[in-house]
Amino acid sequence: MLKAHDLITSPAFIVIKAANEFKDKTTAINQLWQTDFTYLKIIGWGWFYLSTILDDYSRYIIAWKLCTNMRAEDVTDTLGSGLAGFRL
Repeated sequence: MLKAHDLITSPAFIVIKAANEFKDKTTAINQLWQTDFTYLKIIGWGWFYLSTILDDYSRYIIAWKLCTNMRAEDVTDTLGSGLAGFRL
């Protein structure tokens, strides 16, 4: 109703179209690792957070940790696990 009476203005934003693929693609394993937190709500238990490290090229999960909160320490622990199993 407010918009119909010009009482709400549209937000100023620019729409940017996402590319179909990355400009700089990985060509071998271990060139790029991605980190992510996934939220999981377990009924009766609460929220849990899955911290993962993924190799961009192979899509292999390098390391993961199930956490009860989402702190920088949890990411560094997950990364430490991934690096512990990494060989040059």
